[in-house]
Amino acid sequence: MRSGDTLNLTFAPGQERVLAFTGNPQPLPAPLCYAAGHPVLLDAPIDYALDEPNVLVLDTVSWRWENGPWHGCQEVLKADQQVRDELGLEHRGGEMLQPWFAKLHDTHIYGRLQLSYRFTVEEIPQDSLWLCCERPEHWTVAVNGVPLSYNPADGFWIDICLKRLHLPKGLLKAGENEILLTGDFARTTNLEALYLTGSFGVSLDGERTALCRLPEQISLGNLADNRLPFYSGRITYRFTLPECFSPGQPLRLSLEDFHGALALIQAGGVPEQAVWTAPYEADLICPPDRMLAVTLVATRRNTFGPLHQLPVLTQSYGPGSFITEGKAWSDCYELVDCRLGTLRISPLAHP
Repeated sequence: MRSGDTLNLTFAPGQERVLAFTGNPQPLPAPLCYAAGHPVLLDAPIDYALDEPNVLVLDTVSWRWENGPWHGCQEVLKADQQVRDELGLEHRGGEMLQPWFAKLHDTHIYGRLQLSYRFTVEEIPQDSLWLCCERPEHWTVAVNGVPLSYNPADGFWIDICLKRLHLPKGLLKAGENEILLTGDFARTTNLEALYLTGSFGVSLDGERTALCRLPEQISLGNLADNRLPFYSGRITYRFTLPECFSPGQPLRLSLEDFHGALALIQAGGVPEQAVWTAPYEADLICPPDRMLAVTLVATRRNTFGPLHQLPVLTQSYGPGSFITEGKAWSDCYELVDCRLGTLRISPLAHP
């Protein structure tokens, strides 16, 4: 460019462009962009595959001191605050006596605590499940009255602090089920959510959840509408491209109304393409088998929260986002959108 020249560029929201300015004119390769033809909508129902087990979040609990009266069911972090209020202890937070110091100077056991996590099963899973929780070595765990044993060799789930406990087949029943934790409560004890993982679906209606069957096929809409409200791994959608497209034909895939961390596009034997910013498009070549795989990579927000904050989307999130109150709190699950959205594929031709 010469002094005084202007360059006009358009940017989609969040889009980036890399520009190189040189002192002398240089020959440029022919542009790789194409003019898109009439688009074809890729629609549901769609075959899919999960890359990790589905999950049911158990974050509401009733509690009591052993052999004492039960306190009503509430969100687990608010139950933690209620326990500490009863004991005259500070709430967990930045101003609390830090755990590393408390472990050295306050080892008092305030009592024997019981936590009851209840959930509904509409259809009993056919396979065994895993219960994931923090510090299971500090609790005795029973499911419907049957004790579970913790084996460190069973490893962890997603985060090293979430240990896995095997839940054998036949332990769950149709209707209401209970997971009961019993353990000593000290200043450094934390009440936390539990996570049930396995091959099952989860129905969600406001604050009510239930285990059900995974769908055979799914739509391109929100995962919550496809019995995957708390799922936060990868999900691969498998399409057969319409016969109006010929093998070897250049195509453009557009993801409209996409919500996720990123999408991975795979067609034929070429390396997959990552799409993570607007305009959410990928150019590809129609493979001989016309098979197209699009993988939605979700964020972990709908698993680990905050799950009850209003509004759902804010400028920042911190520990206080998990224990909001009043108009900033909802007993219902308030999830972020997670979906591929509308997919359109267009034939391309040189301009």
